[in-house]
Amino acid sequence: MKKLLTVAAIGLSALAPTQQASAHVAYLDLINNPAATITSTADSTTFYYGQAGLINGNFGFADAADGDWGNSHHAGWAKFDITNPDGAYINLSVFSDGRNETFDGVPSIVSDFNPGLSLYTGVVPDESHEDYSSVPVGKGGAWNALGNTFMANEYGEEGTITYLTHVAQNQSNLQSSVALNNYWLAAGTYSVVFGGDSLAALAASTTSNDDITPRGYGISLKITDVAAVPVPAAIWMMMGGLMGLLGLQKRKMAA
Repeated sequence: MKKLLTVAAIGLSALAPTQQASAHVAYLDLINNPAATITSTADSTTFYYGQAGLINGNFGFADAADGDWGNSHHAGWAKFDITNPDGAYINLSVFSDGRNETFDGVPSIVSDFNPGLSLYTGVVPDESHEDYSSVPVGKGGAWNALGNTFMANEYGEEGTITYLTHVAQNQSNLQSSVALNNYWLAAGTYSVVFGGDSLAALAASTTSNDDITPRGYGISLKITDVAAVPVPAAIWMMMGGLMGLLGLQKRKMAA
């Protein structure tokens, strides 16, 4: 029977500052962090949803997917490992946590997050930043939501994450969540990079109406290990019976 492992980020408000637009790349480790909740059973699984952090603006993914790349500061960065040498299937979801908050009458967190996500193999170095990543002239940033992304930090560490797939919004019907389900991965380390996918918000971000008010988000991950399915005993009994019949038939023909 397949082993089910569910990993979700719960109540990570303490990590929120590292996920805002003012920070360099700082990964949320979906599995190896004190706030993660893990449930593993032989035949059932439970999802746990909750606050994971804040993202400034609702356009980071749309900006990174428009052909001239986007600023990594408008993205959330998460990572996880597949440890089963035979690989595993994942269910991955990024969603709005629904928070609306104000401070002195001004919105401080808005609930209209419409996420898009990209999945990559590998990780970039912690504290990576556009200033050190040799961003080509004419590009809006280092993050390529639809292709490989190279980034580096001030310590001279550099790395490239290799694009696998993405999930985007239907612009005619924006949703508060996106999901990548039943996607097989080999053993290794993976990056999930996500941000707002509203083209309207992207258009506004290039004008004086730029809206980078934080959006609260959550992220969840389920990993289902690949396991060999045992052949039921009845199959072996049937095969044994068939072999016996074949042997009997051969003896009759020889007689």
